[in-house]
Amino acid sequence: MPLREIHWEVTNKCNLRCKHCLPMSGPTRPDELTTEEAMASLDTFRDAGASKVFFTGGEPFSRKDFPALLNRTVALGMRASVITNTTFIRSTTLELIKQMQVQLGVSLDGADEATNDAIRGQGSFRQTVEVLRQCRDSGISTTLYVTVTAANVEQLDALARLAREMGCNGVHFNEVTIAGRALHFSDELMLSEEQKRRLPEMVAKATSDVFGEKLSATDDRCWVDGETLYMTADGNLYVCSEVFQRRPDLAIGNIRLFPLKEWLERDALAYSGRGNRCCYGVRASKHVVFVGNIAPECAFAPQKQSIKALSQLYDALDELYRGIEQDCRDCQDPDCMGYVWLLKKEAERLYERGIPLVQVNNGPTFIHSFPATNKGQPDLSVRYPPCSQLCTDSRRCSIYEDRPLVCRLYPLGLETKADGTIVWALHRDCLHIRRMEERGTLPNFECRVRNVINNLSPELLEEIVETYRAVDVISSFPDGENNYSSLQEVRHVQVQGRPGR
Repeated sequence: MPLREIHWEVTNKCNLRCKHCLPMSGPTRPDELTTEEAMASLDTFRDAGASKVFFTGGEPFSRKDFPALLNRTVALGMRASVITNTTFIRSTTLELIKQMQVQLGVSLDGADEATNDAIRGQGSFRQTVEVLRQCRDSGISTTLYVTVTAANVEQLDALARLAREMGCNGVHFNEVTIAGRALHFSDELMLSEEQKRRLPEMVAKATSDVFGEKLSATDDRCWVDGETLYMTADGNLYVCSEVFQRRPDLAIGNIRLFPLKEWLERDALAYSGRGNRCCYGVRASKHVVFVGNIAPECAFAPQKQSIKALSQLYDALDELYRGIEQDCRDCQDPDCMGYVWLLKKEAERLYERGIPLVQVNNGPTFIHSFPATNKGQPDLSVRYPPCSQLCTDSRRCSIYEDRPLVCRLYPLGLETKADGTIVWALHRDCLHIRRMEERGTLPNFECRVRNVINNLSPELLEEIVETYRAVDVISSFPDGENNYSSLQEVRHVQVQGRPGR
């Protein structure tokens, strides 16, 4: 399917400190896309079929290269819309906006100076109204965007009338979400239960009184369809902005490497919110859109659940590696078939099954696949000892349902770098990894891998790393560095009494 629309938080930089700001905009993030990367992203969107780019922030016009980005958007045949606080807009900017037929969404949170400026900052009301007046006189398309809070909820009629007076196409009323910077001002911004109950009626009345229109019934269907995406200032892509706000770990990839067009052709339908109820409800008329909070949680992006139990990690890995079976059958690389170390619970389970095990120095336990030395001890120096639990005729695993974590992890694993740092790594000799790299899907897979890693509870992570360290100390692995790509460093693990190398 083609990409229809991209919502792009083009920068986190903003000169205002609005009390309700969800992304808590302020300083520029250090990893924001460069001008060159931003231009390349626009090319990617066009190639993926996008017809519209909706720029948000931060304040988009705070980027010095933003006029050039707008020009590039239009030159590529895409429509551009911008949500702005207007403070960076000058007469030359308006000329450019008119020439390129850019649609402006103008933020205003009060029908008078005192109300608005208490939320958005001193002088912002006068600046915004003046820009709206200039846009009206110049024929520039504008829409008023209002975040409804306890401070302005009694001004909805007045705000709608101001939008009409300023020649706006209409007004968007968005009920405040107590998140981001709003968490620090909840007493001032949060609607009372009575105000929240009356809010739909108040918006409907403003719509009728000012525009003579009737709002539609509430539409609370999840709008995630794979055709509209949200991108953060650092290039991470999400199926919607709400998923980003609630579950930033659920990025589908980063624009710098992500094969967006291929994802749309192959995987986008899997990211569908069909049947889910959105946490927001939308009522609309020709000139008014009202977005209200109707559910506490996003059904598409449930709250992050820590992977605490080994069984939960097994399930997460099974989902991560769905479809790997054919690649495993085709593979001839023995790297994943030896040194099968066990966590304590795994060792206990396999011992009860009668699987031969070997414990070394009262420490790590392995499935016993090692030949004996002259002294009758397991020879841990043997390179790639064939796992004793593989059926030699067909190379099938005889304990597949009970296979241990190290087997379930592969091609993901832990590696120790030359400086002693332990990292999560993907083994690039794995056929599954090589084939994903050929298809261009590896960046997306790496993103999903990081999601699993980051969901591990500190206790489970500590157990895994402690066992790995013990194995790493006593085992003689093949000479030279393994062919792997480092994903991220293992952090927040404090294990006492670690053996030295």
